Amino acid sequence: IALVILIFCFFNLTASMSINMYEQQKEIAVFRSQGLTKGGLKLIYVIESFILIISSCFLGLLTGTILSWTSLIQ
Repeated sequence: IALVILIFCFFNLTASMSINMYEQQKEIAVFRSQGLTKGGLKLIYVIESFILIISSCFLGLLTGTILSWTSLIQ
């Protein structure tokens, strides 16, 4: 079950980043016109996705901790 969930999360993240890049085509064009290389552009999106993943993990951990703490108190 965990493997299926991880695969689902991977495809969800991939689709989310693809949609994000599609919506930011004009921003990407501005970056490219200012001289940003393709490698630099990829680095920006990798860092952006890393920050999103870390913040999502932290929020999930915090939510799980709070829910388990309230269940323990009851």
